[in-house]
Amino acid sequence: MLNSQYQTGFKTIATYDRPKIHLGLGIHEMGTTGMGKDSKTSVLNKNNQLHACKNVFVTDGAAMASSSCVNPSLTYMALTARAVDFAVAEI
Repeated sequence: MLNSQYQTGFKTIATYDRPKIHLGLGIHEMGTTGMGKDSKTSVLNKNNQLHACKNVFVTDGAAMASSSCVNPSLTYMALTARAVDFAVAEI
């Protein structure tokens, strides 16, 4: 059961278990620092800054709630470019 703070409303969830895969080759760790407007329900704001510490930006997969079946590297680069653009404008 998911923590009530992060429940998505899904009713049917299928698991996927691929035996004999080498660690790190088929996964992209994501979702540990969710984005949102409220610091009580999210870790990052819309600019990928920590709510609690404005000089820290998180632009990797941690900011993403989930992933699709493709490589997320271009999305990481887009998140980083957007965060850098914001940071430079703030200087």
